[in-house]
Amino acid sequence: MNFLKHASFAAAVLSCAALCAADDVIAYYQFQDAAPGTKLQANAPVKSSINSPALDMKTNATNASYVIEVSDDVPGKVIVAKDGKVVNADNKSSLRFTRANRGMTGTLSLAHNALLNQKEFTIECFVKLEKGADWGSLLNKARAGEFGTWSIQLQSNTGFLRSRLDLNADGDAAKKFFNICQETKFNLLDNQWHHIALTFDDETREVKLFADYQEQYSGKAPANLVFGEGALTVFEGVLSGNIDEMRFSDEALKTDEMLRVKK
Repeated sequence: MNFLKHASFAAAVLSCAALCAADDVIAYYQFQDAAPGTKLQANAPVKSSINSPALDMKTNATNASYVIEVSDDVPGKVIVAKDGKVVNADNKSSLRFTRANRGMTGTLSLAHNALLNQKEFTIECFVKLEKGADWGSLLNKARAGEFGTWSIQLQSNTGFLRSRLDLNADGDAAKKFFNICQETKFNLLDNQWHHIALTFDDETREVKLFADYQEQYSGKAPANLVFGEGALTVFEGVLSGNIDEMRFSDEALKTDEMLRVKK
């Protein structure tokens, strides 16, 4: 084992805690838990640099058609946030997923934690997708059963970015405000890196969906968010590609406050 190589990754994770801590950040995943080329097995930890270990994720079971690998393909070497503050000075890796089946278990998951039930939030990440079908879900915060508080998805087999809010009240047989979707014409299936973000402000019920810092959807939800005790999951359905720099904040951020590659 190359202890020097693994020690360098551990040092990078520790130094990040000081760099990227901010009052409005709930969780931040940089996917630098292992060296590039490492294939992750079931239950491998994927750590958050903030609120760890409470918000650390884990990998789910893999098989021949479902592989999770640490990749050296990244959107950029240095990642900055608001006011150009460096939050990752040495971005070494992303996570690459290859999935041929439609299994609805998330590739990564985090069991329910009350910190995830934010009435105002921004969820953002960089993604690079080469395959997606059957309403593949990139990021999803479940409630229970078929319901989710919020989700960022692909629209059917088109590859277009969309988000979804299930705003129906618990126990409502009519499921009023179930499956409220925010559709766009932004195609993610081009095998290129893109930054995506979903914001929600519960006070105004304003929901916005961004791709590459351009507003793709803006509107007012018909009801407030409904929370439950479901898991946070990453990459559900038939999806192949990479994810990097996933951050969850308790504010509806403006585009100049979101994560960017330093130019």
